[in-house]
Formats: sequence, C-alpha cells, structure tokens
Amino acid sequence: MTDVLTLCGCPFAVNAGLTATVWMNEITQFRDSCNISPDWTINIGEKDKIELNIGNETVELGGDQLRDLAQEAAMDHIKSDEQKADQDEEQKLNDTINQVESITADATKNEF
Repeated sequence: MTDVLTLCGCPFAVNAGLTATVWMNEITQFRDSCNISPDWTINIGEKDKIELNIGNETVELGGDQLRDLAQEAAMDHIKSDEQKADQDEEQKLNDTINQVESITADATKNEF
C-alpha cells in the first residue's frame, strides 16, 4: 500500500504553483523544526513520492527532490540567521557612527 499526499490549490489562481511550493517549504520546515519524538518521523526514501495537483496539472516530487527541498530550506534558515546577524552588526556600527558624529558636532559647536 502506498501513502499518497495530495495538495490541491485553486486551479484558476494566479499563484497556484507558488502556493504548492510554499506548502512544500512549510511541510519541510515543520518536519525539520518540529520537536517531536524521532519515533514519529517518516524517513523519505528514493522510491517515495508526493503528487501535487495544481489545477489540471499533476506534479510529482520524488524522494531525492524532497531531500533537496529540505536541504534548501535548511540553507535558507542558515542564510536568514546570517543575514540577521549581519543586519544587527550593521545597525551597531551605524549607531556608533551616529554617536561619534553627535559628539563631534557638540565639540565643534562648543569650540565656536
């Protein structure tokens, strides 16, 4: 017996394909970040597949594609964390520069 997961999107929606992609990313994120017991996890093998029905079109994703999506989601998460750290560092530098400019302006104002 084969388990089948069918994700249906609104066939006439402009973003039907994007919706399916978002769903796959959400499923992958849930799988990777959910703190559930390892006994409840599902191992995806080479022969496993998911069929996505989008309008009149069916897209089939195999085990290797699902693993690629999972790796991509993990890399996106890492990149997101790195970007956040970079933004925080940039904000600290900007704050420091603003403080130095303020101190310099005050000192120059007092001299005149």
